[in-house]
Amino acid sequence: NNYLSILFILIFALGYGQKEAANWYFGQYAGLNFSNRTGPVAQKGSLNTLEGCASISNARGGMLFYTDGTIIWNRNHEVMPNGSDLLGQKSSTQAAIIVPKPKSKNLYYVFTVSRAEYLEIGEVKNGINYSIVDMNLDNGKGDVIPESKNIHLVTYDQKDAEQKEWKGSEKIAATLHFDGVSYWILTYFVDTFYAFKLDENGLDEEPVKTKVNDVIPIVVSKTNTTLVNLSSIGYLKLSPNGKKIAIAHSFTGQSSTSGRVFLYDFDPDTGKTSTNGTRLISSTYPYGVEFSPKSRKVYVSTNTYVTNRGISYFQGSNVYQFDLESANILNSKVEIHNSTTLLAGALQLALDGKIYRAKHKTDALQGESSLAAITKPELNGRNVAYVDNAVSLASGSYSNYGLPPFISSAFLLTFDYEFTCIGDETHFFITSEDPYDTVLWDFGDGTTSTDPEPYHRYASPGEYEVSLITTLNGFESKPLKK
Repeated sequence: NNYLSILFILIFALGYGQKEAANWYFGQYAGLNFSNRTGPVAQKGSLNTLEGCASISNARGGMLFYTDGTIIWNRNHEVMPNGSDLLGQKSSTQAAIIVPKPKSKNLYYVFTVSRAEYLEIGEVKNGINYSIVDMNLDNGKGDVIPESKNIHLVTYDQKDAEQKEWKGSEKIAATLHFDGVSYWILTYFVDTFYAFKLDENGLDEEPVKTKVNDVIPIVVSKTNTTLVNLSSIGYLKLSPNGKKIAIAHSFTGQSSTSGRVFLYDFDPDTGKTSTNGTRLISSTYPYGVEFSPKSRKVYVSTNTYVTNRGISYFQGSNVYQFDLESANILNSKVEIHNSTTLLAGALQLALDGKIYRAKHKTDALQGESSLAAITKPELNGRNVAYVDNAVSLASGSYSNYGLPPFISSAFLLTFDYEFTCIGDETHFFITSEDPYDTVLWDFGDGTTSTDPEPYHRYASPGEYEVSLITTLNGFESKPLKK
């Protein structure tokens, strides 16, 4: 049969990291598809959120589902039959993140984060919960398993009445475990990182806890009907190699100039965080953070305010770069962009190796119709080629403050293939931006190639395990297999 496709075993020696981050949905009905090698393609979705959102695709880049933390939409942009009333909130900085269950082809964990910024009098906060989506349900479009919906995770000190009331901050991230199969799901509250391990047996609801020396208090102001916890706002990200954490606290006091950003070490084997963080930024309002693809740089977006007689006024926003390979990371700070109209938005690494910035202006009733981008994030300072209108969004859709977070290891070394019918020469190519000196392909049928983009014809249909090893400066990468 000339149309009989060659099948490849999906082994994931580096876990999640192919095209699961290919589709983004965010802002007001906005979306992008990164499957095209020539650049992102605008698309539209059903999601309308000011901040939080998350999406997931399959390993080939096919859309599966997306969420604002309260509703899950399937690939047809329809609400999943059991996909409503999740306990996140779209006005949470990071309302959700989606993680596939290891060694499962159909189960996905959706971690949701409720808004921790405001507490209405009498309101009960939901904190962090998870639900499980089974893609075998609803004729392959997916559905939330009823008995696995809104399962609560304890991410606070249960003996502390104030922590128990608020239940957490608006921060969540995930990365690959050192074993190359499992995952860590990470959050933070007051003075503690909570790392939950997800493996083939499911989620361990007893987290690895690390109490750090940098205490971010629950900063509460009060109106007639509402308590305001200003310390919850801001992004949490892990580096692609899983060894660094960047965390933004937009407020650490009552002032809009009290925010801080910290950098910590993370151990992807144990789930522990270093107790001493490096304070990268103080005395401003930070919001977005992101690492470069090779984990060599970290970027921060901030708002700048001036305070006069106790009232803060917006003055502008900035994007800064820090060099993680510098002997003095603090002194490596470089401003790569500033604006007097654009607010600080999320920063998110994409499969094309660029870091995109959400855009929203102070005087706009709705967001911007494009995203900005740091197009060469591994370079130093303004050599990164910041582009203000890097990609246009579909007509009638807009960027706001948030962009969808992904498991950080999605941006490690990856490869893909095309032309898989019998008689075809299957084309293999590297899809990530990692540098290399040499490559070695093993096609799983006893043949190899050192060509960066080889073509290979299989003699017969079947299942083949293909691996890629690269070398750089004499060092060999782990084998990446599909």
